[in-house]
Amino acid sequence: MGREARLRPASTGRYPGIRPGEWISAALLADRVLVLWLLQGSVAVLRGRLLPEADFEFRGGSTRGGERAGLRMLAGIA
Repeated sequence: MGREARLRPASTGRYPGIRPGEWISAALLADRVLVLWLLQGSVAVLRGRLLPEADFEFRGGSTRGGERAGLRMLAGIA
């Protein structure tokens, strides 16, 4: 089984369109969060995890590879 994640109910307001409590692939959920930020026009520089443990629960798989090793600008943003 691969790594799965679900949104904590208390964090629902920060992630519109993502249902709390539903276990899905952590990679797919990270893609959804990134798309959400892009659609909202976020120009933030990303560092660390797209799915912070304060907002998401995890199960299965490995925790390796989820952390970004530096700063990355969102595509098309200078």
